[in-house]
Amino acid sequence: MPAPVSGSLRIGAFSRRVGISAAVLRAWETRYGLFTPDRTTGGYRLYGAEEERRVRRMRALIARGMAAAESARQVLAEAGERAARPELAMAWRALDADGAQQALDALLGGPKPEVAVARKVLPVLAELPAERRHFAQRMVETRLLGLGTTWHDGSGPLALAGCGPGEHDTIELLVLALALRRRGWRLVYLGADTPVSVFESIAAALVPECIIVGFRDAERAQDFDPPFRATIVCGDPLAAAAALAR
Repeated sequence: MPAPVSGSLRIGAFSRRVGISAAVLRAWETRYGLFTPDRTTGGYRLYGAEEERRVRRMRALIARGMAAAESARQVLAEAGERAARPELAMAWRALDADGAQQALDALLGGPKPEVAVARKVLPVLAELPAERRHFAQRMVETRLLGLGTTWHDGSGPLALAGCGPGEHDTIELLVLALALRRRGWRLVYLGADTPVSVFESIAAALVPECIIVGFRDAERAQDFDPPFRATIVCGDPLAAAAALAR
């Protein structure tokens, strides 16, 4: 019988290593597609580091009380995200729009796309050369705007949100807006480089619960002194959304 590929284990040894019976491992494979192990020429399954990562994560989620099927969906989503991040960076560097959109599909396909952008996409953007970053930012901005088509609906508190004068990077503000929307808020989004007069005029007409002015540039945020009460956001958009929604 051929020896296993270096670094891989047959199902018996793998079962002992992870503390899950071979029968359960096979069930997780067939029922949930948790992994697709390599096989020897004789047809024996071979399990490696990625399979071990998925099994241990599955065990942890089940131990927290999550159902097996739901746990498997989350593990597979996380695995897709891990694979998508390097693919996204490569696609953006190569100006491969189709490849980048496919990677974004994997990253944004979960229940909280704004969290995926804040935690996984923004770090990729930060590592790109400036000219590639511009190309990538517009792509992400378009995707996030597409998720906000109904954020004015409902009966929750109303927030008026826009980037401050001179600020053109909108992604963090869009993440914040989507996070507020998930908490039941309604949003009126004004976009990039919003003049003070626009904030004032629309706020006078709509009387929002709060006016959110976003900046990515900390110095520009410090210099902004509007003639109206506003929440100035410059930093982690998810933390800002959580603080506003309290």
